[in-house]
Amino acid sequence: MVLRNVKLLVGVGLLLALVSVAAGARSVSYKTGTYKATTSQGQTFKFKVQAHTASNHCGTSSAQHCFIAVTYPHASQSCGGGPLTDAGVYPIPNGFLSAAGRFAYRQKDPDESFVATLKGAKATGSFRTSAVSDLGNGPVTCDTGTVTWKATRVG
Repeated sequence: MVLRNVKLLVGVGLLLALVSVAAGARSVSYKTGTYKATTSQGQTFKFKVQAHTASNHCGTSSAQHCFIAVTYPHASQSCGGGPLTDAGVYPIPNGFLSAAGRFAYRQKDPDESFVATLKGAKATGSFRTSAVSDLGNGPVTCDTGTVTWKATRVG
């Protein structure tokens, strides 16, 4: 009888430990893999969403996922209100996604921002860069304006 009670207590203890571990794990609302995006300016780029593993150094826990740029889009800009010109390649940053599927990056000088929101196998977002440049006639502000994008998981 005592042995039976000990086995029962051990079994209940193991079950509680498993439930505790499962409760601590956070599920995410998005899928890992490679995504292909198209911007509102007609440019394309790819990124991947990767879960943490001990070997890839993507975060410090199994709950973290990384947003990793694979290719970069070109962006058009207007300088001083003039016609659109090629601003070159927009350098998409890498970073960590929240459990809700959000990644945001911002820097100053040049003023750059990038936002991504993932849900299931789709993603949306935007980016913008603005900087003061001297094009020979004095300083002017060159700005891409807000460039939106949509992406779908391709692999």
